[in-house]
Amino acid sequence: MWVSYKITAYDNAGKSATRDNSGYCYKYCIVPEFSSATILIGFITFTMLAAALAKKKQENTKPKLQTRSKRCFSTSVNDD
Repeated sequence: MWVSYKITAYDNAGKSATRDNSGYCYKYCIVPEFSSATILIGFITFTMLAAALAKKKQENTKPKLQTRSKRCFSTSVNDD
């Protein structure tokens, strides 16, 4: 990646002077710390991890159905 620039200076009287390498501007190369592929892989990994954690959290917060205990009521009739 290349950066182009020119230098413009002003004095107290308001005069300016510009250095732009005869109209070609100055240039220098920037070497990125990480390549685009590395950043993309990191973003995809982070997104998948966040989705998995969100799904796990959602499953843990669902109310669980409680089953009622079935009680048998028996009535006995005495014919005495």
